[in-house]
Amino acid sequence: MDDNKLYRQIEDIYLSGEREKEFDSVFKSLRRKQALRKATFWTTGIAAAADIHLLAVKPKVKKEAELTPIQIAESITHIMELGIGDIESISAKPMGSKALVTTQLKDGSTCCYIMTLDQKEQTITLTANR
Repeated sequence: MDDNKLYRQIEDIYLSGEREKEFDSVFKSLRRKQALRKATFWTTGIAAAADIHLLAVKPKVKKEAELTPIQIAESITHIMELGIGDIESISAKPMGSKALVTTQLKDGSTCCYIMTLDQKEQTITLTANR
């Protein structure tokens, strides 16, 4: 009988309703903290994956094609072949896919041309300006 009495005392001390509630409350708070840690981990992981994806697959900004020095020289050669008069000097000022070409004639007059590169067809257009 002493053993049964001892078991009952142990049960009262360790398995009482208050102790059970205390034990459950400790585990509830631990479960909440663990759930919060998991949510934080997954949120951080998803954000990092999104950043990596954006860096790896970012949209490429298509650059405007620029006139090359060879294209400008060829166009100047064509201007010289037009027979507009005695040319003293020709200068070209490139601006991306366009260039302003100025022709100075020996009689003092000036002819200006706008050279434009068509990106799709890769052709050059000369437009005369006065």
